[in-house]
Amino acid sequence: MHMDDTKSISPKRLYAAGSINSSNLGETIPDYRESLVRMMSVMAFTENSVAVGLQEFVPLTSGKEHAHVLEAIEDEKKHGRLVYELLEEIGVSRAEADSLALKSVRSESLRASIDWMKPGKSLEDLAVYSFLLDRAGNFHLRNYLKGSYAPWAGVCASILVEEEGHADFGFQQLKAIAETSRRAEVEGMLAVWYPKILDFFGRPYSPTTAKYIELGLKERDNEELRLEFTEETRRLLSAVGLQEPKLTRQEYPFCPD
Repeated sequence: MHMDDTKSISPKRLYAAGSINSSNLGETIPDYRESLVRMMSVMAFTENSVAVGLQEFVPLTSGKEHAHVLEAIEDEKKHGRLVYELLEEIGVSRAEADSLALKSVRSESLRASIDWMKPGKSLEDLAVYSFLLDRAGNFHLRNYLKGSYAPWAGVCASILVEEEGHADFGFQQLKAIAETSRRAEVEGMLAVWYPKILDFFGRPYSPTTAKYIELGLKERDNEELRLEFTEETRRLLSAVGLQEPKLTRQEYPFCPD
């Protein structure tokens, strides 16, 4: 992966940070509401999918790990609910939002969220997924903090506080398992989830993302975030004696069909 500086130039923002809310949303250009609804729908679906996938670990965990799983489920449900409520405020139901999320996003970008809801996961899956997806999600959240739609930017700020704790839990679990005889299982799960999480960032330098930046809904391109995520992931894995998984594909989509 590499960054082409000629592509990373951001378009001029049409709407300043925090300048739009539900009362003046109707005064924006048509693309604004459509883009806002699409982005919030994807976030709400993703938050809810994490809660669904975590349910499998309730009977598999104990002690502090069990307490974290229960807390994380409630957190993710709350995060999804907060975004669904924002959508309802502007006339979009939960069913409509979920349908839109699945239709409007490339399947590669939602592969991790959809696969996480499937049964048959292990405790190694829990550690690796929490370490990777929650950390990747935090990069997205930070990209929305100065968004032009004030209600959503505020919700993202509150979600980020809790999600940072989830990512740290994943790292501590990963570190603990890497020091045991289950190290090989962790490496296997990293190889499975890592390309899916890279795809979670979305297509690089797409016209759609450029439009979101122009509307003030995002600050930076997907590829910039993905590169920073890979650098941080590589550093953290190295700190616990693990290596970044080798990729079959070197560009988006990273996960082979």
